[in-house]
Amino acid sequence: MPPTTPRPAAVIHSRPAQRGGRSCGWWPLVGTWLVLVGAGVVEAQVEVSIRLVHNRTVQHEPVVLEVRVQNDQAQPIVLGGDVATARLWLEVEQSPGRMLRPQDTEVVKTEWVIPPRSSDRRRFFLSRVHDLRNMGPYSVWARLEAGGRHFQSNRAFLDVVPGLELKQVVGAAGPGDAGQRVYRLMTLNRERGEHLLLRIDDADRNVCYAVIHLGRLLRVYSPQMRVDEHRQITVLHQAGPGRFFYQVFTPNGREVVRRVYISEEPGVRLVPGEGGRYIVAGATSSAGPFDNEHPVR
Repeated sequence: MPPTTPRPAAVIHSRPAQRGGRSCGWWPLVGTWLVLVGAGVVEAQVEVSIRLVHNRTVQHEPVVLEVRVQNDQAQPIVLGGDVATARLWLEVEQSPGRMLRPQDTEVVKTEWVIPPRSSDRRRFFLSRVHDLRNMGPYSVWARLEAGGRHFQSNRAFLDVVPGLELKQVVGAAGPGDAGQRVYRLMTLNRERGEHLLLRIDDADRNVCYAVIHLGRLLRVYSPQMRVDEHRQITVLHQAGPGRFFYQVFTPNGREVVRRVYISEEPGVRLVPGEGGRYIVAGATSSAGPFDNEHPVR
């Protein structure tokens, strides 16, 4: 629906108080006051803002968008579910005047309630709503319809780039799949640091199964990548001083294991372990958190 037409400005006349036929008002109260009561002043009871988790992503990497809704109305805003009272759109412009057609128009999959006089935020996979596989710049904004009116957010700007390939290995696909998987470790500079990503492709079918953010990368230790006897890919890389990330994925990109290891000594490496899997030698397992988690809805 097109945005509703803002209400015209209202002119309010103010008269000074009278006493005994004479004015006892002051100069600021004399004459006519023009008070603008436009939609942006009185009626803007809903505010929508957005933020990209990463403004720079590798081609095929999931793009995560955070949407914040400020509800200053007297009634709740309900998005998604069976009793929705509002609807959210995510708009993308690839070049000036070239709007992308959404692949999925139902952005909010589960009920999202913003109570009166409060705000809430939620993260979404923008790359599920729009096809963002082409490299280049994009402009993104959100639009919310509530009560027959439309509220538009600020714009955010995304740059999709190829990334820099570090190494590549080839392995067999899973059971029932005669194809092969090409595993690539790639780096990308963003947020004042270097990040490591894993890309999984089926080269014969020209299909990209996943691009996975593995975390920050410290170049002191060269990342290692091995395909085990179960056709799973194991990656070990240094994410900080004395801090290593160990992650295992299926040929289709599903995460199987992730652990943090600590070591101040050289020689941290992947070695064959029991059951045909690779394990970490030269470091101690830790309960420390990963820094690459971005919950979305």
